[in-house]
Amino acid sequence: MAFGHKIDEPARQGALEAIRQFATARRDVLQALPEEDKRSLASGIRILRAYFKRYHDDGLEVARDKFGIPYIERSFSFLIYATPELQINYFGTIDVILQNKETGVLMVADHKTTASLGSEFYNRCNPNPQYTGYVMGAQRALALDVKLFMINGIQTAKTKTEFARQVTERGEEDFAELALSVREQVSRWLIANHTNNFPQTAPGPCSNYGGCPYRTICEVPQRIKETVIAANFKVK
Repeated sequence: MAFGHKIDEPARQGALEAIRQFATARRDVLQALPEEDKRSLASGIRILRAYFKRYHDDGLEVARDKFGIPYIERSFSFLIYATPELQINYFGTIDVILQNKETGVLMVADHKTTASLGSEFYNRCNPNPQYTGYVMGAQRALALDVKLFMINGIQTAKTKTEFARQVTERGEEDFAELALSVREQVSRWLIANHTNNFPQTAPGPCSNYGGCPYRTICEVPQRIKETVIAANFKVK
């Protein structure tokens, strides 16, 4: 596997090891797919090879905590809103926290696969409550001095492989907007739960992140919804 003369040996070995681990971990799931399928094992290896060639010398490294443990898939939780009547905890999992090797500046990063890296991809970078929550979590729960967020876009088309990164900054105004949004969403849920009335929010969420797994409930008449729920979604 040739990565070119500009990649030093440690970086080359690291890339090869990452590809090997991917192939080993996902072989049972992906080996049945034909090579031309964008989700196939061959496609994954092709994308990883191109990714390491593109970013092997980007000046960034994975940040580590005081125990030397890398900030990868790091969970967090913090109190985002509190009154005597209501307390809301915000939680999630950060993909990775990177550090500029020269300046020491930290940035939270999230990997996103997409079929296209056009304007829609960049328009979703900021404002984006999810990404704001990651930075807020890194500050409030992990006690890190970090304001930057980087979306690491990876195109997963059948025959085309491109990458894009977008770095934006989050501050206290963004955190206040997130807290307001979370309070609003939780308030709606509490009202719906109290009245046992959960109105549809179609069609936006119906296709997000691969499609809503409960779509079949909304597709059937009201009189048989409970039957569909009992048959397909209740733990027996």
